[in-house]
Amino acid sequence: MVFFIIKLLFQLIGTFPYFINVISFNIDFVIGYLHWIFFGVVSLSLLGFLYFFDYIKLPKSSIVIYLIAFTVTEGLIFYRGVTIWKNVYLVENFN
Repeated sequence: MVFFIIKLLFQLIGTFPYFINVISFNIDFVIGYLHWIFFGVVSLSLLGFLYFFDYIKLPKSSIVIYLIAFTVTEGLIFYRGVTIWKNVYLVENFN
């Protein structure tokens, strides 16, 4: 539910003209948003659905590892996007 609310906030921010220009010229924001939707909202909803109806059994450690990996990759994607947008220091060899 939290990821869905954040998705809606991303969509709301994307309606303002200033952010439309920022997002349209920064591919990392587009990739980060799509990553958020498919791996954060869709995949977690699907896993929750399958778990709720007992189609799969997942240990809590698997969910925790998935959430940690998702959070780290989102952070890295949006870190790169923000550094390009604000023209600040980007870690060397961060491609």
